[in-house]
Amino acid sequence: MFFFKPLFLSVMAIGSMPLANANQETPEPFPIRVADWPDNRSAAFTFTFDDGYVSHYEHARPVLNEFGFQGTFYLYPGALSESLPGKWRHGTWAMFQEMADEGHEMGSHTVTHPRLTTLPMGDAETPGTIMHELTESRKLIEERIPAAAPCITFAYPYVDRNESVDEAVSGIYLSARGGGQGGNDSRNPVWMNLTSPAIMHDQPRNLLAEDLHELYGQLEMIHQSILKGEWHILMLHEVVPQAQIPDAIAQGSWEPVSTEAFTILCQWIQTRAALGEVWVDTMGNLTRYVRQRNDARINILRTAEDSLVFEVADGLDDSIFNFPLTVIISVPEGWTHATVIQGKHQQNCVVDAADGNTVKCQVTPDQGQVTVSIHHPANPPSDGNP
Repeated sequence: MFFFKPLFLSVMAIGSMPLANANQETPEPFPIRVADWPDNRSAAFTFTFDDGYVSHYEHARPVLNEFGFQGTFYLYPGALSESLPGKWRHGTWAMFQEMADEGHEMGSHTVTHPRLTTLPMGDAETPGTIMHELTESRKLIEERIPAAAPCITFAYPYVDRNESVDEAVSGIYLSARGGGQGGNDSRNPVWMNLTSPAIMHDQPRNLLAEDLHELYGQLEMIHQSILKGEWHILMLHEVVPQAQIPDAIAQGSWEPVSTEAFTILCQWIQTRAALGEVWVDTMGNLTRYVRQRNDARINILRTAEDSLVFEVADGLDDSIFNFPLTVIISVPEGWTHATVIQGKHQQNCVVDAADGNTVKCQVTPDQGQVTVSIHHPANPPSDGNP
């Protein structure tokens, strides 16, 4: 696979030039680049939750929805029930069906949550094997939660993996979350072992104040990922009110996070997002974006002093890879507004003079030609993209 390097592509004044790879450049006057992250944000962030708990529906979901965030929930079907009371602290299929309908992603966490390195490779038809755990989980999630299809991301139970397991996972899923500390490189992520830290707490945990030190440590780690332009993936398990933390721990819940601390975390992330520092999205969507960006090819079809026509292709399966790429186009001096049209979708954009006279727009690969033309609005807005 071609791995991404900053994509600065310029347009021929006459004719069409297909680009064999993203490192080729063509002459002026319309340089083009694909942003590292959606909306040209500096970095990316994902909330992930393991094991399909009732608390995900009752406590994590309302906070995420309040802030407009979509999380990735890694389910193992063997834990889910038809109704409550269910199995231990786990939830029901209906809970996660509702969450998927709201836009949250449902990823795979195997069928029974085994240590995969202890199992034989086997095949998809044989229970108790790696291949059955990987394939049957995806099959059941897609059957029971139609909005989750296609299920394209995976999380290793107990972060237990090796080269053979990684190879098996890579044949079924597009990305897999591991463990570790820090963020993931924006240009060359390790797809079958994406780094994902958890918040590890000291005891006792009777008061919110006793958890704040660990929370602030995680916020600092996220801040460093943002400064480096990385993709930070946070691993979470249960989210419960602070008053329920001691009882959850007594029942065996692993590193639960209080609803109060989780709300502080979401407030902090929302502030960073509002400042344009970070894009918050699911594992699946950011996997799509980075893989599409890495494989993007731009074909310049026509140019003139007041317009540009091009198309973007990525050579990937359009039924899966259909996430819009953020494209930044430098336009000639004198342009203040531009119209960008792809198919039936039209964007009216304000030229950003502070960013080198550029237009920021969203382009979906393999969805037809993109036309960019100078626009003279009757009542131009003061700023922003209307």
